[in-house]
Amino acid sequence: MFVAVFDIGGSHISSATYDTSSAALVDEISSAHFSESGAGGPLDILLSLASHAARSNLRKINGLSIAAPGPFDYANGISQMQHKLTQLYGVDLKCSLAEVTQLLPASFVFVNDADAFLLGALASSPAPQLRSIGIALGTGIGSGFAVNGEVVTTGVGVPPGGEIWNLPFEEATVEDAISTRAIVGAYGRRTGTTLTVKAIAEAARNGDVDAREVFIHFGLKLAQVLKQICSAFTPEQILLGGGIVAAADLFLPSLQLNLERSKRIVVVTDTATVPLVGAGVAWNNAILGGPHVPSLARG
Repeated sequence: MFVAVFDIGGSHISSATYDTSSAALVDEISSAHFSESGAGGPLDILLSLASHAARSNLRKINGLSIAAPGPFDYANGISQMQHKLTQLYGVDLKCSLAEVTQLLPASFVFVNDADAFLLGALASSPAPQLRSIGIALGTGIGSGFAVNGEVVTTGVGVPPGGEIWNLPFEEATVEDAISTRAIVGAYGRRTGTTLTVKAIAEAARNGDVDAREVFIHFGLKLAQVLKQICSAFTPEQILLGGGIVAAADLFLPSLQLNLERSKRIVVVTDTATVPLVGAGVAWNNAILGGPHVPSLARG
């Protein structure tokens, strides 16, 4: 069986085809960028990609699996985000996707994007049964918790819904300190210049002291956040992904210096493939009854 899988990011949507028998992506990954304003927003792009997948002559698609950030009603396929991806807010995606694909809504799965990252990372991990925390570092900060390969959203040491972005941290929230805007803002305050994270990383590697200090400070803050969330959950490994890990060489030394050395940190650099594989795993588990069924009712 084949499933069209999608990963909704802050500025683009990636898609591919997942083979449930081989647990692998079998078609080339495509990525479409969108603007939050005007035509061509995230809803338009998602519906267009889904329609194309359903009508492709390459594979007969049996369902869809969509990885999306929260807050989101994953059971019903309705975004509750008002601070980003506003074109999706309140839209009945099950109905909209069924209309453009002619597939049954019962064949659609919606999964938290950080859970998809964690499931995808564990699928290729040599130690998938370890107690794990997945952290997706990007526009915001996503998080997922797993026990014996299964995503959990409740239990000892697991914050409500498995979400850490809105936890209190230094008179603000975790996401205020650990995110793209945190890095961009920190560099801007030091230099008066606004650059992308990628450009700040390039500057750091080229000897920009302010840029290097920003990433050292980022690693310290990430360590403090991880100490806070690891104390009760006691993970055996921490999987780091998302766009910001492209700069892991700049913040990882500071992170490791300020975090318990017993913590196994794995940097997952395949940021394009892993969440899509995870979305496929979530579909396989939810629809076909795989061995480890993730919680899909996460807000």
